[in-house]
Amino acid sequence: MQRRDQSQQTRSTVTALVHSLVEFRGKLYACGEFERISGVNAPGLARWDVDHWTPISLPPGVRVFSAVANERKIFFRISSDTTGIPKALLRFDGIRWSSIPLPKGYIG
Repeated sequence: MQRRDQSQQTRSTVTALVHSLVEFRGKLYACGEFERISGVNAPGLARWDVDHWTPISLPPGVRVFSAVANERKIFFRISSDTTGIPKALLRFDGIRWSSIPLPKGYIG
């Protein structure tokens, strides 16, 4: 990502893959396989707040791969091991996390 204007040059960088960008309650969330975004430690999930990235803490051992949102919650496809195989869905309301088991027979 890069943004330039006439008065200054700002360079934003991500050190790995962003799998999803989703808007939730007027904020942009980025999730994926990254440890830092624009110099901010934000392993796997960050929110754009007007002019900077803010890390969002994930539950321990969780990696997020994709996201969708409605007006009340963001839903993330997650893996809780190193295989990358989906284990569940996580729901985030902006404050609290809760999990949703995957339906039987689901293949990511």
